[in-house]
Amino acid sequence: MATTFREVTAHDRDSQFGAIWRALEAYREDCIPEGQDPQYDAEWSDICTVMAWWEEDLDNLDNQEGA
Repeated sequence: MATTFREVTAHDRDSQFGAIWRALEAYREDCIPEGQDPQYDAEWSDICTVMAWWEEDLDNLDNQEGA
């Protein structure tokens, strides 16, 4: 799930989520490495789930505002 660097800017959700994902990926790599402990993998799964929910919630808000 590697992301490429992109400058973070206001009102650019993709760049903002990209910055968050880069930090989370560093946390995954340095603090909760994949495959070393089932709890680490469960924690990463929870993180990914929450991020997906946030992105979906924001998309839904955008759609409601545009309706």
